[in-house]
Amino acid sequence: MFNSFELEDVPEEVARINALLMGRSAAQLKMVERLLATLFEELDRR
Repeated sequence: MFNSFELEDVPEEVARINALLMGRSAAQLKMVERLLATLFEELDRR
């Protein structure tokens, strides 16, 4: 599925995340970064 990746020993989950992020604008990536930071902060509180 992710044969286009030239990454060896990369878990499938990482490849899927990379595929979701590729081609996104800088503004979209910044939004994803903020969202992930918020989610991880919430997970750390539990």
